[in-house]
Amino acid sequence: AVLGDGQIYASGDHHFLGMNQSDGQVGHAWIAGYQMTFSGDKALIATGEAIIKVDREAHAKASIERQQLFLKTGSTPANERAKLAAERDRLAKVGIEWATASPLASSIAATSDAVFAGGEGAVAGYRLDDGTKFFDVKVEGEVRGLAISDGVLLVSTTHGDVHAFSTGEAKQPAAPATAAAAPPQDDQTELYAAAAERILKSSDVTRGFCLVVGGEQGRLAWELASRSDLNIYCAEPDAAKVAAARKTLAQAGLYGHRITFVQCPLNALPFSNYFANLIVSDTLVATGKLPVDPAAVARHVKPLGGKICLEAKAQDGAALAATLSHALPKEASHVDVAEGVAMLTRDALPGAGAWSHQYGTAANTSNSQDQLVKGGLGVLWYGDPGPGKMINRHQAAASPLSAGGRLFVQGVDSVMAYDAYNGLFLWERKNPGAIRTGVYNNEDTSDLAATDDALFVCIGDHCEEWDAATGKVRRVHKVPESSDKIARSWGYLAIDNGTLYGSSTLRTDLQRELRRRGLEVANATDAIFAVDLKTGETKWTHRGENIMHMTIAVAEGKVFFIDSSITPEQRSAFLREDKSALEALTGEARDKAEAELKRRDVRRAVALDAAR
Repeated sequence: AVLGDGQIYASGDHHFLGMNQSDGQVGHAWIAGYQMTFSGDKALIATGEAIIKVDREAHAKASIERQQLFLKTGSTPANERAKLAAERDRLAKVGIEWATASPLASSIAATSDAVFAGGEGAVAGYRLDDGTKFFDVKVEGEVRGLAISDGVLLVSTTHGDVHAFSTGEAKQPAAPATAAAAPPQDDQTELYAAAAERILKSSDVTRGFCLVVGGEQGRLAWELASRSDLNIYCAEPDAAKVAAARKTLAQAGLYGHRITFVQCPLNALPFSNYFANLIVSDTLVATGKLPVDPAAVARHVKPLGGKICLEAKAQDGAALAATLSHALPKEASHVDVAEGVAMLTRDALPGAGAWSHQYGTAANTSNSQDQLVKGGLGVLWYGDPGPGKMINRHQAAASPLSAGGRLFVQGVDSVMAYDAYNGLFLWERKNPGAIRTGVYNNEDTSDLAATDDALFVCIGDHCEEWDAATGKVRRVHKVPESSDKIARSWGYLAIDNGTLYGSSTLRTDLQRELRRRGLEVANATDAIFAVDLKTGETKWTHRGENIMHMTIAVAEGKVFFIDSSITPEQRSAFLREDKSALEALTGEARDKAEAELKRRDVRRAVALDAAR
């Protein structure tokens, strides 16, 4: 996106859409192109065919007319469309001051007198006044990023390289920092090394996000980084300490990608709620004193396993535990002491809900029962997986699920798990061919369901039970064998009260029956079954004839569904049950009501005892 003219210019596959910054309304402009930047009142646009310079105001106004003509195309007679297209082409050129042929359209950046564009294998520069190319360099990979500072053009590529170009003499590049250099050896080394060892051992947190409250010189962060995969954020109010730590850690090759220092007051940290898997204090290790009340930083601890770990050789663990006990409500956390380390572990948020099935719960309530989420929402985190691995939304695949503090997202040929509170990637498991489409159109059922500790995934004739924390297969449940010995697929999927519910589907035969009735459904069911998750044994199987999968719901110890199969005798009996509404009618009104009654779509509603 690009900001300008009071607009957010949001980029799409091939154009920029102007949206008013104050209310999000569209209509200011439709600008064709892949990349765009501004210089004064001009816009520089990479279209994939050329780099163009346009007067922003004139080009934007013309684009509105062009868009209106585009919307008229479908209703315009065929013999007049050529004229319409010619006018649209004319409007597309309004405001263009120059255009220089160029296929580069992956990135763009401008200065007061030049514009640079990058693409596959190259970066080029053009004079802003007339578009003359004055710079052209081949590089390896696609140029995705351009930045200009202090007379230097910085170019980053998908090959992993960063190039620097300038008009001055080439300088000898600085020697790269040694990655993960060993911590300094002095009288503090043993203290910090031992503290890091005890923290990691007692907390068992080695991945995710770590907050160091009172970062000091970064020594504790350094030791933690060298022993774990943690991404570490250090908060330190002393500017001199922050500057020294940044310099030392940068020289060690750790700053930025592993350890970051932020200068700020410790009682008002600029971090989001729930982001930290682990909170520790360098100041406490160094001085034996807590630099801030744990209650002031407790909001940053991730629910369901996030920890505040206080380690101080000179302090009694019990005393630190007493301090921690007031940081969070007792019903939402617990405090332990081991080997002198006091540790608060955050439990589930009281009142937090879950979205464990396609429509919320096994009862299809479309309600998570969450008591915490209110209006005025903001961004907690953003990041992966992004659109790259996702199926097109128009194909209506299964929705993501959230249970036990984890977010499960299905891609084209895999399922990915993330921490629901901070977006940390947990695992990805391939399952090619498992994805189902048409779920939102009631053409198929979701192939996913979750509990706090497991994810269930339907694949063909079985359902795999995956460990929610690791993605490893714990158990495989098969569709019960039918008396006719014909193989069936696992259709419906739900979990309730320690029981796994499924349905067996004979798709071809059932579709043929539905076509005979003039109906089309891609997935119907002829049996529902229940599996005890403790034993893995099938508890019961109910044989139906034509159970519509979108009607199955499990709640209050019962399984509800609609069976579409009904005999002529059953239909007649139903229609005879209650005709009291017809008694007051006469003549044409009665005839019409009777005809409507006979046309009714009559099916059987069934409720099964889930524990039978």
